[in-house]
Amino acid sequence: MKLNITRNAAKLTLFAALLATALFAGSASAQSQFKGKFTLQHETRWGRAVLPAGQYTLTFDSKMPNMLVIRDAKSLHEVAYEPINIKQDSSDGESALLIGVRGSQQVVHSFRAAEFGQTFIFDPALANRRTVEEASQTQDIPVVMAKK
Repeated sequence: MKLNITRNAAKLTLFAALLATALFAGSASAQSQFKGKFTLQHETRWGRAVLPAGQYTLTFDSKMPNMLVIRDAKSLHEVAYEPINIKQDSSDGESALLIGVRGSQQVVHSFRAAEFGQTFIFDPALANRRTVEEASQTQDIPVVMAKK
């Protein structure tokens, strides 16, 4: 009897591990297929990169799903890689870059991905400060799912 319980527990543990792996792989696969477009009206800092006004695309790196790749929409040259360290569940609003102001410079602090129900935070201090700033100090830049 004890042998059957041990076998069943081992099978259940293996099943749970396989299920978790499949769910994570599905999520990472969905992210790697995401491609969004956005337009910046003004020069904007995102991490270490300073992006001039213009059109851009963003995708998740297929080899590292916790890395966002930003490309110039015309040349498709990579202009920035941004690591995703903090994720929050989010069900409000459309997909958008959330931009705040630090000094006189616009700064991307988060990316709200409606398709995943999550917000990816790149600058936690600025993202937290957003809630107390005036609306005139913040901006949401729509991110449109790119057509294949």
